[in-house]
Amino acid sequence: MGTDLEIPKGTIATIPFDLEDGDGNALDATTATAFRFAVKRRIKDTDENLFTELTLGSGVSAPGTPTTARINVALTATQTEHEEDDYFYELWVTIGGETQRSANGKYRILPRVRT
Repeated sequence: MGTDLEIPKGTIATIPFDLEDGDGNALDATTATAFRFAVKRRIKDTDENLFTELTLGSGVSAPGTPTTARINVALTATQTEHEEDDYFYELWVTIGGETQRSANGKYRILPRVRT
């Protein structure tokens, strides 16, 4: 359902996601009406406790075609400025009026990269 993400603190990151349903079947990103990427401290936290929330046109882009169910989530340096720790993310997609979780996993903020 997803992969764990590791992102250095304060960096800009673009994360590609291949959209899948609960059975692992590819979803057609071109028929989706909404996407939502959310990061929270604990997996059971409610929406009031989100660290980051991105939607289509606001951090989430869908360059996919019917044969490529891929979207991109673009994180700014500010959105990765959390304390170094483990968080959780979820990616939700709405197709045909039905909203389903397409991906979820650990969202780990690593130490800042010094150059």
